[in-house]
Amino acid sequence: THHGLLAVKELEHLPDDVLQDFGSVCDLAFRGIMEDRKVFYAESLQKLGLKHPSSPLGLMQAQQQLTGFGTRHCYSFFHYAVQEFLAAYHISKLSEKEQTKVVREILHRTPLSTVLPFYAGLTKLLNRAARDSLLKVTQQPLDTYSVTTALSHVTQSGDKRRLVLALFNCIYESQNPSICALVKPPRATHDTLMAKALFPSSTVAQF
Repeated sequence: THHGLLAVKELEHLPDDVLQDFGSVCDLAFRGIMEDRKVFYAESLQKLGLKHPSSPLGLMQAQQQLTGFGTRHCYSFFHYAVQEFLAAYHISKLSEKEQTKVVREILHRTPLSTVLPFYAGLTKLLNRAARDSLLKVTQQPLDTYSVTTALSHVTQSGDKRRLVLALFNCIYESQNPSICALVKPPRATHDTLMAKALFPSSTVAQF
């Protein structure tokens, strides 16, 4: 059966056998992200004990990989963003301590990974330790940043620019007004317009 992608709020209400497979696929996606893997061999899926390993909930596609000894069955997610979302979902189900540890590791290795904005959207950044790890990524208090500051980094290069933009992306995806409120309001009309593209309308209304 092809179950497809459901709304996030419905994921925890899947039938037990499907929920078990879904959790296993999320774990596989997470381990792939942490090990920088996009292709998974059939043996990896068999070890998960999936009910339907030939078609893991319709989230992965089967492929044939040529090797020096012939062909080998392997799988990949239909799009890397699917793998990143499922990895983020897996992280959101870990203990807060484990979430924080993983967030810090991803920040250290690949701060632009889409896993972080997905994680922010799923959790609303309610885990204070993980949130603080994100907010400290620029090595200065978030409230020193305005939309103007963020936009000025767009025309610059280097790690600072990438980190600031990644941070703002996580803040936006969290849709958490209390976190968005930490950012300085923009000073000019054109910045206000840009702010509406970056932050929830309820927060921008304060500008």
